[in-house]
Amino acid sequence: MKVAAVLVSTFGLTDIVIQPIQPVNAISIEAANEKLGEYSLPPMLFVPPGFQPIVSEYGRGNSKTAITNPIVVQFCAPSKWIVEKINVNANGEAGKIAANDYIKGDSSFMFVTPVTSGDTLSMDNKQLLSKILQKSVSQKGDNTESFKVNSISQGQAGVNGQSYILVDFQYKINTEAGFLVSRRGQASFTNVGTDIQTLVTLTTDKRYKKLEETVKDVAKSFRVYKLNSGVFST
Repeated sequence: MKVAAVLVSTFGLTDIVIQPIQPVNAISIEAANEKLGEYSLPPMLFVPPGFQPIVSEYGRGNSKTAITNPIVVQFCAPSKWIVEKINVNANGEAGKIAANDYIKGDSSFMFVTPVTSGDTLSMDNKQLLSKILQKSVSQKGDNTESFKVNSISQGQAGVNGQSYILVDFQYKINTEAGFLVSRRGQASFTNVGTDIQTLVTLTTDKRYKKLEETVKDVAKSFRVYKLNSGVFST
């Protein structure tokens, strides 16, 4: 855990007190299960050591988008990563579901794709998996090249046999400075309701050698639950 040195003045003397730095929005497994319980969803039974649980609603709609496919999302990310969740204000839902270590270039985020006619999410549909992944990593207009799917495997089934597909992939991003940065990651795909939900977890190619198991654990922890109404807990 990261720590901070805090200067404390006592009787005219200055002492250094070491205090832990808590990641933004970090919650305990008890708090995560309390949130899941509000929707009568099964609890998280295990969070890997050094990880934090993340639970967030998605699909509440806003002033521009109607409620169409409300879901609850859960996964685990390293405890030092900064967490982002969907927030709600007078205009409705905004933001994203993600966790990041911005300094080191590690990130995990959910990407949602509406199911279109002819789309079938399966291990055999490499073309669809590749298409979604390439869209997800180029959302900010980044130029990517040399995209490659290394492997596709069946993940552990979720509640009621919900299918999850795991994909190992890599690509290069062409930066504004004009040089290429190699990226590698793992993604977990599922299809709940009218959308395909994908958790994309990335790092640099060099760091992947060290973080491979961490990145895989994040992908494997991804779960999505369909809500039967647009009523969300507070």
